[in-house]
Amino acid sequence: MIMLNRRRVMGKKSILPQGFIQLEYIEGTGSQYINTGVKPTFMMDCEFTFSLTTLPTRDSFINGSQQYKVTPDNAYVFMNANASMQIFRYRVNSVSILNTNIKLDSNIHTIKVRTQRGLYIFDSQEFPLFDTFRYNQSIGNIFLFALNDGGEPKYFAKMKIYKFIITDNILVRNFIPCISPKNIVGMYDLVGGKFYSSPNGAAFIAGPEI
Repeated sequence: MIMLNRRRVMGKKSILPQGFIQLEYIEGTGSQYINTGVKPTFMMDCEFTFSLTTLPTRDSFINGSQQYKVTPDNAYVFMNANASMQIFRYRVNSVSILNTNIKLDSNIHTIKVRTQRGLYIFDSQEFPLFDTFRYNQSIGNIFLFALNDGGEPKYFAKMKIYKFIITDNILVRNFIPCISPKNIVGMYDLVGGKFYSSPNGAAFIAGPEI
């Protein structure tokens, strides 16, 4: 159990249920992940803010779902071994990679995937999302901080997540970093009213309280 300072800011109303403490971010150190419970679709958009704590020396996924040798299939935003941001789409006998040539650092960045508009936005830089790079229907849930590879978390990213939003014509997930009433660090979904921690029991690091 994690012992944390549960100081609250007087007069500030929380957007979370009673007993939860909102955080600026949660940090994954390479063994934690979030199962969002959401399967990617052709119409899905997402938006997230993150910062890397360690530049990757191997492929690392910020989020993704891949069911190897299954059609249809999908994998998404990842960083390659050269710490460059890429979008990866896998289908049986076909791999598509959009290399943005963006060299990553430890600063805070926001990525917006606008599938219906055909755009991938890294901070203020826009890249066209052709059909081969858009989210694809998949039988596997999207993992955050790692890739869902046939149900197993792989290619973990060492990073901080400040927010993560999924829409599919309507708002599907709105994840808020937080500490649960049981002192567990994770993310609370304002849409479904559910708290998410790492399924493998690995503890996230809590950022500053908000």
